[in-house]
Amino acid sequence: MNGTPRTYLLLGGAMCVAMGAMLGLSAAARSAPEPTKVAVINLARLQESLEITQIHNREVDDIGKGFEADYEAIKTQIKDKEAERNSGQVLTPQQDWTLQKDIFELQEMMKARLQASQMLIQFEDGRRFLQRYRMMLDATARVAAEQRYDLVLMRSDVAALGPLPAAPTEPAEFMKLFAQMNEQILVRRRMFYVNESIDITDQVIARMGIEFNQGG
Repeated sequence: MNGTPRTYLLLGGAMCVAMGAMLGLSAAARSAPEPTKVAVINLARLQESLEITQIHNREVDDIGKGFEADYEAIKTQIKDKEAERNSGQVLTPQQDWTLQKDIFELQEMMKARLQASQMLIQFEDGRRFLQRYRMMLDATARVAAEQRYDLVLMRSDVAALGPLPAAPTEPAEFMKLFAQMNEQILVRRRMFYVNESIDITDQVIARMGIEFNQGG
């Protein structure tokens, strides 16, 4: 009989301790931060899939074709001058020197046009890429906000970069292989594996397609 109150006291104390522990765990669970929600983007596939990329590529190609027409016109002039000089017609020293001077000037003009055109094409291509890149960033940010992603990374795993190069069959090919592996593994690859379920590339492509068609 005398032990019964003591037993109740022990049981009551144990229950209080258990309830306190449960309340403490519940409070800790409520205060613990939610895990970071991460998504990935395949930038290369995103670019290739956009209609605006195809439009930009055609615009840059048209610029290049315009320069090609200039080159052909200068080439024709050079050929005409060379044909005149080598026609077998007797030329005075002054006439021959004039033809040589004209040919040289046309050749130098062609070199200058080629260098300038390459720089201009690179500039136009880069300007258009920057426009697309800003659009991709904006669309990615909107998709991430809607789906409550905390972090979106650019994919650099094998699915995005392609498989590693095959083993060389010739010793001379080893250095070339090493350079490729160094580029792909040490420089470009930052991810070894990505679960495809967190890839939101298709969703960003769809969002950008809608906004592009709406003129946004």
